[in-house]
Amino acid sequence: MSDLRNFLAQSFARAEGFLPLETFVSLALYDENFGYYGNNIATVGGKEADFATAITLDPAIGKAVAHWIRAEQLYWRQLCGSRLRFSLIEIGAGSGELALQVMKQWQWFQRRSMDYCIVETSAPLRDIQAKRLRKYGVSHAESVEAALARAEGIPLVFSNELVDAFPPVVLQRGHGRWFEVGVDWSAENGLREVFRPYEPDSKDPCFSLLSSSYEDDWRERQRIELQPSFYRWWQKWAAGRSEPLSFLTIDYGRRAEAWSRAVSLGGTLRGYFQHERKTGGDIYQRFGKQDLTVDVNFSDIENWGRQLGFAHQWLQTQSDFLAGAGQSASLMAEEGPGEQFLVLSQRFTDP
Repeated sequence: MSDLRNFLAQSFARAEGFLPLETFVSLALYDENFGYYGNNIATVGGKEADFATAITLDPAIGKAVAHWIRAEQLYWRQLCGSRLRFSLIEIGAGSGELALQVMKQWQWFQRRSMDYCIVETSAPLRDIQAKRLRKYGVSHAESVEAALARAEGIPLVFSNELVDAFPPVVLQRGHGRWFEVGVDWSAENGLREVFRPYEPDSKDPCFSLLSSSYEDDWRERQRIELQPSFYRWWQKWAAGRSEPLSFLTIDYGRRAEAWSRAVSLGGTLRGYFQHERKTGGDIYQRFGKQDLTVDVNFSDIENWGRQLGFAHQWLQTQSDFLAGAGQSASLMAEEGPGEQFLVLSQRFTDP
């Protein structure tokens, strides 16, 4: 039996008949030996990659993020003093293209006084980023907590297409209630989907804030995805914080009120392999060899942010975000990507 087959057999055996899709996706993406981001990703963008991100298709995103950085610097300096310092923290930097484009918006002598730190869990991507950004003095941290601990002044934290890669809980509607979707494997039946009644923990603050629209009149067999993994990751580094911070999130998705009319019956969980979109049973194929992703529910992020002490500043389409930075001619501002991506700006605790 190959190492991968043995790993999967042991994982399913421990699950005792029900491996939640959240766990399956987590292993397929992040296991350090067999996961896609953990060990197998080649790069992001370009012919050798399995998928591209907006920043790998158009540098305008980097220019717009730099515009946001300048606006946040102005805001905090007006509030706290003109000599205030800032640390830039990018989470999940992919090929390093966003960092490259952001740093290009400042002159070389300005960059010398800038602290730009990338938080990246993928060892292959860290290597790509380090080689590409060596001359710009960009550093790495193993976690957001570590990056914040060494940050000088006010941290400006941002990400592009990060949240969609957090493993989802997948639910399916049936007989007027929700069932959680999982997988099981046996030598006799192979890989198959299995279901169990979904009973959210009322004591869990993550689930108590899930969008109420998820309880509306959904179609039979409708699937949706929730991302408590993102909330728990956020809570880990934000809970108990007392110092100011700015937070920018760019990703594809929508608010909860648009979910039921915009999401297909099969939900939004999908894979990307050699730039081809994979759905249905293809999600379970090529374990650790393809990207897996979901659309982001921005209503949940807004609600969770408020619970963690983050003040909502604005939520806008990528088109508006780019236009505000003078980049309305960008391909990423056009009707398709410009409307499918949202940009959320939040601040933690004005002093």
